[in-house]
Amino acid sequence: MNQAERATGEENRSIPPQHYSGKPRQSPIRLVIILTFSIFVIETFSHTLTNFLWPVSRLAESIFDSVLLIALLSPVLYFYVLRPLNRSLAERERVEESSSRLAAIVESSDDAIIGASLDSMIVSWNAGAERIYGYSSEEIRGQPSSILVPPGRAHEIPQITERIKRGERVHHFETIRVRKDGKQIHVSLTVSPIIDGKGKIIGVSAIARDITGRKLAEEALRESEERYRGLFEASRDGIVFTDAEGWILDANSAYCEMVGYELAELRQMTYRQLTPPKWKTMEETIVRDQILMRGYCDEYEKEYVRKDGAVFPISIRVWAIRNGHGQRMGMWAIVRDITERKRTMEELQRRTMELEAANKELEAFTYSASHDLRSPLIAIGGLSRTLAEKYSTDLGARGKEILHTIRKEADRMSQLVDDLLSFSRFGRQALQLSDIDMNKLVRNVLDELKLFEARETLDLNLKPLPPARGDQAMIRQVFVNLLSNAIKFTRSQQAAVIEIGSKLDDGTNTYYVRDNGVGFDMTDADKLFEVFKRGHSSQEFEGTGVGLAIVKRIVERHCGRVWAEGKPNEGATFYFSLPFFVF
Repeated sequence: MNQAERATGEENRSIPPQHYSGKPRQSPIRLVIILTFSIFVIETFSHTLTNFLWPVSRLAESIFDSVLLIALLSPVLYFYVLRPLNRSLAERERVEESSSRLAAIVESSDDAIIGASLDSMIVSWNAGAERIYGYSSEEIRGQPSSILVPPGRAHEIPQITERIKRGERVHHFETIRVRKDGKQIHVSLTVSPIIDGKGKIIGVSAIARDITGRKLAEEALRESEERYRGLFEASRDGIVFTDAEGWILDANSAYCEMVGYELAELRQMTYRQLTPPKWKTMEETIVRDQILMRGYCDEYEKEYVRKDGAVFPISIRVWAIRNGHGQRMGMWAIVRDITERKRTMEELQRRTMELEAANKELEAFTYSASHDLRSPLIAIGGLSRTLAEKYSTDLGARGKEILHTIRKEADRMSQLVDDLLSFSRFGRQALQLSDIDMNKLVRNVLDELKLFEARETLDLNLKPLPPARGDQAMIRQVFVNLLSNAIKFTRSQQAAVIEIGSKLDDGTNTYYVRDNGVGFDMTDADKLFEVFKRGHSSQEFEGTGVGLAIVKRIVERHCGRVWAEGKPNEGATFYFSLPFFVF
């Protein structure tokens, strides 16, 4: 840096680069040196000229005296005239530059910067104010500040003005204002007094920031928090939040009630303090292998200890809470008290065991009784045949009729015994699972039944059937019983029609046998599959009332179900479904 630059560096730093001319100012000291040197040259030259130009010597002396006087007065002129003037000019340049910079800042601000008089009349309006409020500077200047205030908030302007008059400032006052288009917006106001050079308050300066977006976000967050809190507290299951170390941060009312602690007490505890020690190893494994690895765990069961020391069973599922960087911040869990469920399951298991025992006893009794009945039935049948063969001439017409009735009822009783034995056998017999060609199976059954029912008016319609998996002998018995019923109950029809078909329904194959026989009332549909329950009397149609009960038992053992639809004198359809896989 040269001497001129060092001498004027302070002034140069205050001048923006775009206004600097690049011509250094002359230092007053340099001017004095130049003037002194000039005087020396002039004096020397004047003495030389005196010898040659005496006539003009007097004139030269006058000029010398004037120059000498100027040289002697130049420091005084510099310190008392030139230097203050130079400072004044520099100060004016700095003020003008500062004003230009401030004006540029005001105009480029995204916030509204508004100037107003003490009587609340708007006097200045920047581009940010135009963007936020919608008014141009020409429209708004000279208008009262109340033009921006919605009904119900008119009191704010006088209150703020009074504080400004007292020299106070208003910081981040959040309120509502009105745009030119009538839309209300949320703003944050910072208001300050404008003070002149004498310290007098002459106006009001307001900076307004549009915070509508923030307010809407806050409102949405508040509503979301209220919905969450409502669901959180309304849940009948316990919900608990912990930090990464397991310290409880929050819990709903159901959780507090479940464990018997107040929320303030729980916040001084970890979830481990509620768990008996015997579950520690299992739970650490679940946290390590499931929650930390994949962010959640499958539902599992363990126990909790209540505040009163009581131990009770729970089911729990846990999720990890992570921040935006994937770091685990904590966990939350849904906890359910399963004391009643456990008690109910134990009761069901007990009753199931009792029922199974009773069924086994009943089946054993049925099997034993059926076998025991066989002997007298065989004896009755044999004796009745002997009477018919050897003593028929001695019986007479009435005796023969009675003998025929005895033999008929003995045969019916024998059939009933056989059906009961079959019913018992199908309940005890182990399933021999295999793939079944249902088309082939049904054709074989139909061929056998046709031998016993040779009717020209019987139309048997077999549609394609999908294969099944099950016990082939048992499934065959299902079709035997259903088709036998269909044939039996269509005998009164001149043109009997029986259809065998299937349909796919929710992952199972459903098979059906449909006929146009006598049908039944749907109010009796559920009774049809009970033992000894008949829709028609034995005088109308033969049978023991066990066939459909056998169908139901077989189908249910294959994890399927059976049902029927029908109308009196319009036929009936019997359905049974079999899953793709039987366990």
